[in-house]
Amino acid sequence: MTAQICGIVGKFEFKFVVALFLVYLRRKFNAHLSNVGKYTTSYFFVTRLFSF
Repeated sequence: MTAQICGIVGKFEFKFVVALFLVYLRRKFNAHLSNVGKYTTSYFFVTRLFSF
């Protein structure tokens, strides 16, 4: 039971770091690569949708 909880927390932390990195990339390149920003936004919502 404890191992399952630690695994869930680990996956959540990994997705949170990835999401922050994608938001950073989106803000950094938004002016030049608007399509990439759209893809990162959709990817962020997909990961949130399947996170639970």
